[in-house]
Amino acid sequence: MPRLKLEEHCSTDSEGDCPNVEIHCYYSHVGCDFICKRHLREKHESNFTEKHMKLLLDDSKKKKEEIAAVKECHQEEMKRMEVEMRAKHQKDMAAAKKCYQKGIKAIKQEMNEKHVEAMRESEKEKKKVKTRSPDLREKKKFLPKEGRPPMKRKVESKRFSARESDYSS
Repeated sequence: MPRLKLEEHCSTDSEGDCPNVEIHCYYSHVGCDFICKRHLREKHESNFTEKHMKLLLDDSKKKKEEIAAVKECHQEEMKRMEVEMRAKHQKDMAAAKKCYQKGIKAIKQEMNEKHVEAMRESEKEKKKVKTRSPDLREKKKFLPKEGRPPMKRKVESKRFSARESDYSS
């Protein structure tokens, strides 16, 4: 046998072909711990078929129980996360409501301040009108009464015609 192929020949995995290499049973992954030479492996597998089937069945049950346990754990975790999400949602909604109420309160306060400011300006204007009212009373004498056109003043004319000046001398 060439040296380059010796390592492959003596390999303990399925690629090797040396009949004298010791290998594990094909069902070692489910619990069979039998170790034998490669050429005796088939004999072992045929002699212990019932044992190997029992190991496979036990392994299957064990995996099924593990899956059920993981599933239950995940369901509990999902329930816990759902409760947390609901609590967070309620907390966020309460914070949003509080923020909204603060905004409404600020708007109301601003409107009240503007109303107070408008009332102050109105009072100032009333005071200005009261201080000017004597002047207005004087002017009212010359204003027309409601519904009547203003009266025209009669102004005497100082124009003289040429004829009148002739007669006046």
